[in-house]
Amino acid sequence: MRCTTLAAITPFLALSLLGSACGDSRTPGPGPVNKDAAASINPDAPPGSVNPDAPPGSVNPDAPASAGDPDAAAMGFADAGSMMANADAAACACDLNPNACDQGCGCDSRCGGNPDASVVVRPDATPMMAFDGGTLMGDPFNPQQLAAQYATAFCAHRETCEPVFFPFLGQTRAQCETDNTAALLGNFSALQPLIAVGRTAFSQSNFTRCMNAYNTALTACAVGVDPIACDDIFIGNRPEGASCGSAEECSNSWCAANFNQCGACTAYAPVGDDCSQNVCGPATECVPLNDGSEICLNNTAGLNGMCGTLATGVCRGHLQCTGPAMGPLACQAPAAPNAACDPMGEINAACDILQAQVCGPNNTCVPLNLVGAMAGCGMGNPTNRCTSSFRCDTATMQCVARPVAGGMCNAMVGCANGFFCNPTGAGSAQGTCTAEFMGGTACMGSAQCAGNNVCVGGSCGPVAYAANCN
Repeated sequence: MRCTTLAAITPFLALSLLGSACGDSRTPGPGPVNKDAAASINPDAPPGSVNPDAPPGSVNPDAPASAGDPDAAAMGFADAGSMMANADAAACACDLNPNACDQGCGCDSRCGGNPDASVVVRPDATPMMAFDGGTLMGDPFNPQQLAAQYATAFCAHRETCEPVFFPFLGQTRAQCETDNTAALLGNFSALQPLIAVGRTAFSQSNFTRCMNAYNTALTACAVGVDPIACDDIFIGNRPEGASCGSAEECSNSWCAANFNQCGACTAYAPVGDDCSQNVCGPATECVPLNDGSEICLNNTAGLNGMCGTLATGVCRGHLQCTGPAMGPLACQAPAAPNAACDPMGEINAACDILQAQVCGPNNTCVPLNLVGAMAGCGMGNPTNRCTSSFRCDTATMQCVARPVAGGMCNAMVGCANGFFCNPTGAGSAQGTCTAEFMGGTACMGSAQCAGNNVCVGGSCGPVAYAANCN
């Protein structure tokens, strides 16, 4: 997953290179739908950033609160080739990357920090009413067909451009398509009542543009999927302050509402502003800093583009922000297999871990070894990374199984798939692993719910949006 790469630390922003424990992000495309996927492998992603490949419509159950979830465990090392494992990574499958508004049009947003984890989009030629919350008319909408198309495009991109994920997650291409289709279908189906009453609309031409962007990226993996190509699949026209049940209803804003509850269309946080409890604006991303704060930064810098400052933001795709310590920094492609690499990815490019390459002992890119129980890992085994079912024990430098029911967990030790870290007390950084809840079980957040269920009205169940907010 992309987790927008920052392969260098800028003195100004002090952005961390330690890796990502995918917890909350603002980027395009589908990602692992399993909330337990432990799926942030990108070594250059700042802590707390998320799977950039999450489809518009997949669910980030606890955003923005999930960013501090003790279950969002990270495991990795300071080199740019380190692999981070997050027990809740797929919960962050969804995120924000809205496009700029054209005058007279609605805008788009994604979930990420949006509690209703939905997608909003900007209209194209599809007929729509003015900015008064009036009835929208869109194109024919077939959730099953569209979910399958999106999942196929995403998984094809993953297989070609991010092949490390399949062995890391123990997943096949077929499983990828099945899982992502199911997650997308749940969210798309939940939008049908809103579409039926004209509170949001589907744009076939914009969906096609998104699919084309995935196809184009297959021949340009380093540059990645266009960060704004998939931002306007659905159309909303409700103004800021208007009542909403889903972000798809809002124009140039996001819906501050929980699942199946009414909220209000709320202004995006601008570049440079705090985004820990808000959603970033068009073509931006919520980037955690070393001091624990999170701010919105632009995330569209392309090959050779300037990066690494408040004004220039972060690189798109697999590109890495590198250069002299005092700048200027620019987006570079990752080092190629067998080519010279910078282990820290600071002055020069590091290897592309999403292509299963890491910087070896001789500072050349070599194949990554994904290993399991009791295998060596950590600083003494720089080319090894534990698969998602394991974590690297820093004491023994061996891969050990993630804890299950009753096991201790915290920010650095995430639970095994199918379990969440339940804090031992209010505000506690420590917790015990608890089996995820089945449908109908009381919940405090969606990370506690099994499968594609989310926490709706205090109970685990399918994604649902309020369709009668006025």
